[in-house]
Amino acid sequence: MADYDKTDIPEHYTEARKLPPETIDMWMRALTDSLPAVTFRTVVDLGCGNGRFAVPLADWFKAEVVGVEPSDKMLAEAAANFTAPGVRYLRGSAEAIPLPDDCADLVFLSQVFHHINDMPKAMAEIARILKPCGALCIRNSTTETLETVLYLRFFPTARQANPAKLPTKQELVDAVTGNGFRVHRSTTVTQVFAEDHLRYADKVGLRSLSDLAAISDQEFEAGMELLREYCLKAPAHEPVTDDISLFVFTRDQALA
Repeated sequence: MADYDKTDIPEHYTEARKLPPETIDMWMRALTDSLPAVTFRTVVDLGCGNGRFAVPLADWFKAEVVGVEPSDKMLAEAAANFTAPGVRYLRGSAEAIPLPDDCADLVFLSQVFHHINDMPKAMAEIARILKPCGALCIRNSTTETLETVLYLRFFPTARQANPAKLPTKQELVDAVTGNGFRVHRSTTVTQVFAEDHLRYADKVGLRSLSDLAAISDQEFEAGMELLREYCLKAPAHEPVTDDISLFVFTRDQALA
């Protein structure tokens, strides 16, 4: 996974990646529609980042949520901004999850898949902590969803880098199913990322997206100027949306 502790991304991440409450509710409904009809008492938010999904998962499923994250800076943001009864955070990674065997009903990964360094090891760890009837949910951008991301139109280097970083939908499915899981459901979800274009430009301007942190300051400033011009001309109060791929997997009992 990317080492966010070597960047200043966590300092602005909470504001830059904040989703409207209606979008969070939409994601919880999308999960309910996609997951098997079982009770989820323990949820592991793996690669939880600043914890933005941990509290909604706990509230929605009435579950204990354990956020696992390798970045100390991100864990500090989670502890400062997203706490609730039944939610706790641990330092760990997808390849080394600090939890016992068969402890989780659901493992949830949001925008984490493309940061995993050792996929077979991570999938083995996820299988280890999942109960036999548990589910793995992956919420992630894929190469097929890139064209829906507005800011990438204005930062060509970031746009060119994403296909090499992100999986295709089939590559993601193949990686997971090849490591002891089977597809339960997959879909594409259109989310509201910002309530209007001016708020969108402000969020992108915080530069807490990893692809924008990687480009030169000159390109970032030039792209932001063009993005702000575009957003100023956009219809007032028109929300900005993008697409995210959603996958739910269950353990392949033949391979478990």
